[in-house]
Amino acid sequence: MPRKTLTFFLLSLLSLNAATSERYEYVPTKSLVVSASSDGQSLYLTNEIVGATSFYENGVYGRNAAVANVELGVYWPNHDVFADATTGTVFLPSGVEASALYSDHATATAGVIAGYNSDQSAEVPYYAAFGIAPLATLSAGAVAREITADGKANIEAADFCAAYKNFFQTTPQDVINSSWGPDSTEPNSYFAHYVDALSFANTHTTLVIAAGNSGYDENGNATVTNSVSSFAQAYNAISVGASGNPPVYDQIADFSSRSPSDFYNPVTGETVANVRPAVDITAPGVNVGGAYYDAANPDATNNYLAFSGTSFSAPIVSGTVALMASLSKDLEANASFVAAGWSKKARDSRVIKAVLMNSASKPSGWTNNQSLQNGVEFKIDVQTGVYYTSSFDNVVVTTQGLDYTYGAGMLNASAALDQYVGMYTTGTADNVWILDEVDFNASKLYHIGEISEGKSLNMTLVWMTESQLAEPAASGEFEDIANFNFANLTLELWTKGEDGNFTPIAISNAVYNNVEHLSITLASLADYYVRVAFFEMLYGEKTSETYALAWAIVPEPSSFGAIFGFFVLIFVARKRK
Repeated sequence: MPRKTLTFFLLSLLSLNAATSERYEYVPTKSLVVSASSDGQSLYLTNEIVGATSFYENGVYGRNAAVANVELGVYWPNHDVFADATTGTVFLPSGVEASALYSDHATATAGVIAGYNSDQSAEVPYYAAFGIAPLATLSAGAVAREITADGKANIEAADFCAAYKNFFQTTPQDVINSSWGPDSTEPNSYFAHYVDALSFANTHTTLVIAAGNSGYDENGNATVTNSVSSFAQAYNAISVGASGNPPVYDQIADFSSRSPSDFYNPVTGETVANVRPAVDITAPGVNVGGAYYDAANPDATNNYLAFSGTSFSAPIVSGTVALMASLSKDLEANASFVAAGWSKKARDSRVIKAVLMNSASKPSGWTNNQSLQNGVEFKIDVQTGVYYTSSFDNVVVTTQGLDYTYGAGMLNASAALDQYVGMYTTGTADNVWILDEVDFNASKLYHIGEISEGKSLNMTLVWMTESQLAEPAASGEFEDIANFNFANLTLELWTKGEDGNFTPIAISNAVYNNVEHLSITLASLADYYVRVAFFEMLYGEKTSETYALAWAIVPEPSSFGAIFGFFVLIFVARKRK
């Protein structure tokens, strides 16, 4: 029976000793996941740092979202942090009892996602109260049958496949968090191929994976490229790196894995080295407070530690995805959103990913190596369905798309909320996402409108690699994956002059990735358009491609807040009756 030894991400632990008399309401007004400062003495609320409190201010706590935390083991449900959490199902390898797989790591990550304790007495420290999406339904899955003391496990093919297939297909979740990974960075990973195929077949489940903690070289210097875990290189997932320097979290954590990673072509079997940005986004990953399960003292229900690692960055992103999914379901009752078909489209994992990445904050030093180039060729539509190639000068070009270390930048849940609902609450084209489709050898053009000089514009394009699972494999064997297809889309910014002619301003063409991203300060007042073009396949064949496109003029005022908050709160109140 095939086996593969996996090392789940090692964590440095710091005791969290500070306490406070601060208390919270049953339906809280701010998150209580804690981050300790670098000196370990001061405490800060992680959810305030990443902006998740913007969701709470609008009555969104994850009530309608379904989250699965799939790890080597499962969380210990008797910890105080889960006292009032809404628990879902537990999926285990056949014949294994949950008690044999209770894990301190899974307990901590699950608590960050959706822990909840409404006890307002002194018995429960305030930082134990709840996670990013405290009212989400929290399920758990294990892929290991046994976890060794040093955090390793032999994963059987049937167990890995069954766990992810369960939460993608049998009991589909809005988000799956996975804060574990193999000790490999090779791009031809069966694990990544498998979840990519599941993601493609089940687009309303968003998979979030920790990028890994292998950012050090052999001398302890944080300079290692091509260190993203092979599992986190799944194209159809969100790969999360860790930011450090708490409490501001304005720089990458030394240990956080980073790209460029290698690209593998499953059709030709060829590998291209160091060409793919494999980190999508970063979130706090140093000194994040979490529930601790002590196997040696299983009756201790109120142990807490501060953890570091991308393992804790990923559940912060997963919790934010749960808030977005919950919001989209709340808004199914709102006529304007229903009329636009917004809610169902909003839960598409391509939309979720595009919105989170486009709204991410850019840290100092962020770069996707955009440069001004001459002689850049574009295929131009002459409005007859026929294209011709023309060359243009003074075009901003990136063949990278994302920063190799930060991805699109730092998670900004408040800006993500603006991006998610902005078009439907402000009625403008300043803050937009679209789920659409483009034919091969064609393009789609979207009108942004007139933008003044000096404004900054972010644009993000996300699509999926395509593959399918074959018939179920024989017992204990890996399932075959077939029909690999990978489109190469480009993301372009154009202006339209008074003469009706279009001129390209910028293009993102990261050939070896399925995300394109531009972040540009506009040099002049003009009428702007976004174009998505599909003129090339990286491998395989496709006649069309579905994608999510997001753009935002930044900084964008939060003008929707009061109106939006009103109808969400009214809806929640009606639901409680």
